[in-house]
Amino acid sequence: MESVKFWDGDAWQIHIETLLKMYYSIGDYVGIPDRDGGDSGIEGFGRDGKCFQCYAPVEPLSVEDLYKKQRKKITDDINKFIENKEALYEFFGPTKINRWILVVPRHDTSKLVKHAEKKAKLVREAQLPYVADEFYIHIVNETYFKKELNVLRQSETHGLSITPQEVEQKDIEKWIKENDNELVVNLENKMGKLPTLDNDIKKNLFRNEMLKNFISGQNMVEYLKDNHPYIYENLSMTKRSRESYLKTESLLHQGGSPLLLSESMDRYRAALKEEVKGISSQTQNILVLEAVSDWLLRCPLDFY
Repeated sequence: MESVKFWDGDAWQIHIETLLKMYYSIGDYVGIPDRDGGDSGIEGFGRDGKCFQCYAPVEPLSVEDLYKKQRKKITDDINKFIENKEALYEFFGPTKINRWILVVPRHDTSKLVKHAEKKAKLVREAQLPYVADEFYIHIVNETYFKKELNVLRQSETHGLSITPQEVEQKDIEKWIKENDNELVVNLENKMGKLPTLDNDIKKNLFRNEMLKNFISGQNMVEYLKDNHPYIYENLSMTKRSRESYLKTESLLHQGGSPLLLSESMDRYRAALKEEVKGISSQTQNILVLEAVSDWLLRCPLDFY
């Protein structure tokens, strides 16, 4: 049985939009930003009359639960597609939409196809000025973009090396001022459980290094998100997967806090090598430090 990759919703949207921009020539795909009050039921559309919506619910789900969520997604977004006539007419211009396509990681029942046709009929009957007579709804996954997916994966296998942004003391102080003080308190409490930090000088150095690693690493993560979305997707899922084990490992670990910290770094580095292809060892090291500092600032990694 083929394994199923569980996607975060934001990562899935970035992934599919990347594939769509490769599928279409420049100027033939129009993305619709959703930060100013809603997406009107679509992520974007092509000038060939196809419009697209992405959806990845939180997994794992049974076949029936997945169907219910996807059915609701189609219902809600087709309602938007019908109701937001003025906004969509301005977006589409002379383009007539003949296909509304929901792009999902998986769908496992023919009931969803029947529901899609039921909603497509509503759209046809609404006689919208931006909809073609032969309007249909389709549900697809990423395998419909095989050529683009192959190119994307090949483009991210060259050992990407990113020069980290320099972080100065003023940057650390600015970050502390602009963020939740509880995060720094978490870090300082955990520092007290590390016996190797046995004086104030070592504690201050460790605190600043962790904050520096976090800020620098977060800048790198944002760079990957904007410029290398396929690497970013794998990085995000790998970090979340490793994080899910940290609480249990922290509670059961018997080797002392310094060893737990060292092992957490080694295990995450190994996970990056296995799951996140296409980045150099230098970049891996920076991302390991970002993750560990993040886990110390929050509470996935603690010492008992």
